[in-house]
Amino acid sequence: MSDIFRDYSFGGWLRTYRKEKKVGLREMARAIDKDASFYCKIEKSELNPPANRKTLEMLTKPLDLHKSQFEFLLSLAYQHHLSKLQERFK
Repeated sequence: MSDIFRDYSFGGWLRTYRKEKKVGLREMARAIDKDASFYCKIEKSELNPPANRKTLEMLTKPLDLHKSQFEFLLSLAYQHHLSKLQERFK
């Protein structure tokens, strides 16, 4: 995928890592015992990223991510939730 069109959100990176591992969306959803539409909504950023490390671990376990990839996703998730919290106090 061209960098011009890359989705730099949490969901976009999660999709990139899933595709790099050649794991299908339905296969991924089955592996985490979730509905495919749930997983698709996370990748499309229609649902918020996980709010804690344990949930993110469950969500990404089938991808066997490198530690740096996992930490990067974790930081994106935290940034998302921090920005939502900051909006509430404006």
